[in-house]
Amino acid sequence: MKLSFPALALSVIIFLSAAPARAGEYLLNKDPDYDDKIVHLKLTAEMGFVAPLYHKVQFGDDGTYFDYVEDGGQGILFPFMRFVTDVALWERHHLVFLYQPLEFRTVSTLPAPLRVSGTDFAEGEAVRFKYGFSFWRASYVYDLLRDSPWELGVGGSLQIRNASITFESLDGTRFVEKENVGPVPALKVRLRRNHGNSFFWGLEADGLYTSNQFINGASYKFTGAILDASAYAGFRVTSYLSLFLNVRYLGGGAEGTSGDREGAGDDGVTRNWLNTATVTLGVTVE
Repeated sequence: MKLSFPALALSVIIFLSAAPARAGEYLLNKDPDYDDKIVHLKLTAEMGFVAPLYHKVQFGDDGTYFDYVEDGGQGILFPFMRFVTDVALWERHHLVFLYQPLEFRTVSTLPAPLRVSGTDFAEGEAVRFKYGFSFWRASYVYDLLRDSPWELGVGGSLQIRNASITFESLDGTRFVEKENVGPVPALKVRLRRNHGNSFFWGLEADGLYTSNQFINGASYKFTGAILDASAYAGFRVTSYLSLFLNVRYLGGGAEGTSGDREGAGDDGVTRNWLNTATVTLGVTVE
């Protein structure tokens, strides 16, 4: 499956830009005055699909560098959802809380032998795969630009990963499980352009690349990166309700040798890289 993320994002914005919008008004009612509110709350939910574009993992120095997309049944679309709470304080300060469930469950017949942390699965064998990498993220954002057609905010994020990865033979005789919980820091930036009080579009990204184990509290050397970048466009239907379409790249990974061993066949060597594209419809209530 090959998707051009930049082309898809641009198409979304152009499509929604062509829709009629009345400058200075919402689609259904006029803009109320929120200037006297110290706290302003926004709740956002998105639902759509996610497509794994590239996904490979390796566990063990002699382990297979396994391609989930080609050999593990991930060459399809999966359900995708996302939940965000944005608390604005004194106009320019924001506390943003995200919950991102992310899990792929597949069953596939192996086209070649697979070794995971010293456990072997034979060519032609059917294997059940689970790749779970859900996370929670808290962010602080300060608005550099506000109360104008352009809004620009910058800040930082702290993400808590909740990884659960399993390989299981269908006869139940072999089972490998990898679990990990840990912090992932990132930088955050978001840009929004308002056309009157109805149509809007924007860009948002959280990301970081590092090879320093002290960044996320690891006790071993590693290389890691995350990037959560999106382009969206939509309409404010009323003073409290907005609808939008979002195209997102979500990916990252890490590689290194951990001192935490989970068995005799585990030497701590890990490689895990994932690139996905998502398309969602979203609603914001404020």
